[in-house]
Amino acid sequence: MRGIGIQSKAWYLVKLVSARKKDTADIQALCALLGINTRKKAQKVVDKYVSQDIQENHRVAMKLAILFG
Repeated sequence: MRGIGIQSKAWYLVKLVSARKKDTADIQALCALLGINTRKKAQKVVDKYVSQDIQENHRVAMKLAILFG
């Protein structure tokens, strides 16, 4: 993910945490742009920038399970 601006990471996190159905295509595109191709990589980015409290309140684990199977 080096060389990719913080704005892309920020949009990825905003979209993932809110994760409305209409955001799915954007989340997938941002994952591709950021080189996030596994749930483990996605979780690593989330853990770096999003508190556990927010992750739990917004059901991030469930959203990652849906996105990455």
